[in-house]
Amino acid sequence: MSQIRKPFHKSIVDAIRRATPERLLGLEELVMATKIPKNHDGILEALTARTAALGFTQYPGVLDSLREQKEEVEATAVAAAATTATPMPTGDVEVTQQIGLSK
Repeated sequence: MSQIRKPFHKSIVDAIRRATPERLLGLEELVMATKIPKNHDGILEALTARTAALGFTQYPGVLDSLREQKEEVEATAVAAAATTATPMPTGDVEVTQQIGLSK
């Protein structure tokens, strides 16, 4: 039977939520070493909740790394949107030409 696979940014949240203390450290190391495209907030929440539930101290830098990745993804999305935006026509002549009127 084939297992349904989820993207990393979704499956890691489930893995963190049920991680044993030993596995949590490994998952935090994996998060630090992986480029994560989405769901940064969900991962941050899962890590924070699980480490608190286990009475752990957070792995050094993991939350900062996730926040930095989130900022990078958002900045890239804003830059991409800015370069693909259709420029608005300016001036009466361009507008009237576009809607089929002559001046």
